[in-house]
Amino acid sequence: MRMRASSCSVAFLCMLGVVAASCSSSESHDPSGGTEGPTGKSRSPIINGDPDTTHSAVVAIIASSSSATTLCSGTIVKVDAANHIGWVLTAAHCVATPPTIVLAGSDFSKVDVTRYLPIDFTFDSRYQQGGDAGQRFDFAMIRIGGVDATTPTIPVTTANDGLTVGQNVLALGFGRTRLIDAGTDTNTLRRSATLTISALDTNLIAYDLRERGICEGDSGGPDLVTVNGVDTVVGVHSFIVNDCDGQGVSGRVSGDLEFIDAALAEPLPTRDCDLCTKIVNSGNQECALITTACLTNPDCAGFYTCPNATTSPGAAQACLQKFPQAQGPVIAASQCPCNRSCADVCASTPACQGVPKCGFAVQGACGTCTEGGCCQQLLDCSADANCYQCLVKGNGDSSCASSQLHQQLTACINSQCQQQCATAAQNNWAQGSGATALGGTTSYQGGTSNCSAAGGRRVDDYAAWLGGLVALATALVRRRASKLERSTRGE
Repeated sequence: MRMRASSCSVAFLCMLGVVAASCSSSESHDPSGGTEGPTGKSRSPIINGDPDTTHSAVVAIIASSSSATTLCSGTIVKVDAANHIGWVLTAAHCVATPPTIVLAGSDFSKVDVTRYLPIDFTFDSRYQQGGDAGQRFDFAMIRIGGVDATTPTIPVTTANDGLTVGQNVLALGFGRTRLIDAGTDTNTLRRSATLTISALDTNLIAYDLRERGICEGDSGGPDLVTVNGVDTVVGVHSFIVNDCDGQGVSGRVSGDLEFIDAALAEPLPTRDCDLCTKIVNSGNQECALITTACLTNPDCAGFYTCPNATTSPGAAQACLQKFPQAQGPVIAASQCPCNRSCADVCASTPACQGVPKCGFAVQGACGTCTEGGCCQQLLDCSADANCYQCLVKGNGDSSCASSQLHQQLTACINSQCQQQCATAAQNNWAQGSGATALGGTTSYQGGTSNCSAAGGRRVDDYAAWLGGLVALATALVRRRASKLERSTRGE
């Protein structure tokens, strides 16, 4: 937990005329709704601000540990579309707990929000984590995977930002909309407010919050000014003095460009299975879209709300039985790095051993032919909620006749593997085998072929990996915003 800013120790704050108020307070924030001063905590939204749907580069940053879940804001300031890596500028105190997920959307509780997995992060070494909330150099950079050429960005200012006292800036964030003393706040919207600079020096920007302004959860969010028609980040919300109707302070970007520019110029990480997995499970990349499709299907999304589904192997299997529409997408998402975009760097890793090349293992001559001629169709079918049920229950399932993906797979097998698998019209996929989606075997019967199929790894083989990814989906589906600790520094 961050402590309130002690204005006695920060000369700049003494300029604001709030020394007495700041010096008298030293308590830490109470997540249950007690008081706190620094915005440098991970809590609150813009107070008296307006919902914002235009600044899509301003994102929510969620960090989760065994003791707390915290919320901050940040800004995507750069993307490398070719390598699918993006840079998010935020506050250093926002990475005191390593970030778990970055959410892009005007309302981060919606299932269609864009999700990015953090790759790594760095913060200005002059900032002391756990120290006084009113420190300078409260800047951090998070690298995220999954961005592309369509990912919005807002650039940082140059060394000459031209800021003056009395100038307006636009503050944005996902922080609370009520004072800290008012108790629990459940805001999940990105909001904005126009603030007037009341004081500034080389490293800090201050403004009066009596009418509107930043609060917990807005920490790490940007202060923007328009330069030649382009929004530019000139400040990063850092802390508040007293409650969220006192004074707000942001770090001045131009005063720490040495750190920011160096962070933006760091060499790209080496492409390995871990990096590739984070990338393809983020943004609009291949594996992320499988999870998104599941979350937009209530019968599939139910898995993510099932108790202990992502932490207990036994519970995960039970939850997949309870929500059969989740079986294909959940298994496909867990296998995705092994047999799709990351197969070149992941297929040989221990975690990928035994994963079917085409998402659903078919043995014998039928399997060899299917993998060689219809692998993509089988991959697509096994990742679809309805089509997967056709694979494990057989063609007699009522959903098979209306499944376009199943029809495409059947047509491919008829065309490419008719001799090895018999005609698709006669082929009774898995009918009567008693197979389950949890790794049991099934039979494809028809003609003279008798090919057995396995539905991939059991849930307990990938539950640990899936847990990290699903943590974000669980937060979305359960709308746990009311439990988030938002930064009191200027989130």
